[in-house]
Amino acid sequence: MRRVKVKLRACIILTAMCIVLTGCNEQEDTGIFAEAKKTEYEEDGIKYIKEEGSRLTIAYPVIDAGKFEGYEEEQIASYLSSSSGSVGKVEDYGYYYITGMDWTQVYTDESIERIEYTFYNGRAFFSNECLNDISMSNGNYTGRAVSVSLSGQSDLYLNMALEFKSTDKEYQSNRQTGFSEEKAFADILENGIIGAKLYYKDGTQRQEYLKIKTSSESRWSSGSIYRLVEK
Repeated sequence: MRRVKVKLRACIILTAMCIVLTGCNEQEDTGIFAEAKKTEYEEDGIKYIKEEGSRLTIAYPVIDAGKFEGYEEEQIASYLSSSSGSVGKVEDYGYYYITGMDWTQVYTDESIERIEYTFYNGRAFFSNECLNDISMSNGNYTGRAVSVSLSGQSDLYLNMALEFKSTDKEYQSNRQTGFSEEKAFADILENGIIGAKLYYKDGTQRQEYLKIKTSSESRWSSGSIYRLVEK
């Protein structure tokens, strides 16, 4: 009888630990993405990662994030964007989700003629239009540097594109939870690095790197932008 009580007590403890560690899996975002073939290549001296999924093919430039270890973060702007997006039909493989946000007026120094923005290390890319419709590019996107005038920064869009696995939860249209989707996009922004090459009117140039911090782990449409400064 005593052995039964001990075993029962152990099971209860283990169950409680699982609940604490997993949160009942309601907000678990591990393994939520659809399968994609990942390859690496180099073009014009820039390294890229290419991810080929069922409906989307995304290529983005990569930079060694380790080179910024120990850098200070100096807040230079904040943003608040009305996000828009396009969600594809849920199929056997899953579904795509393309969304984006309005960029903001990060730089205000009038001696700057133009800025060249590049998003590194994630499935996001700058463009002069909001690419939330897969038919605009047949699902193929490559992140490259985009040049814009000082006054035209707010006309830029920062687009993101993901493919998620479908689920058996009909009450949420067989999609991942809203929390998981939003957190996935927030992770792209927070893990990425933005290159900002400044071209001044006097002909000089300056390379800066930026980081985004979202307002919360599941709300990416607002947050702050930081300049990475070497100590």
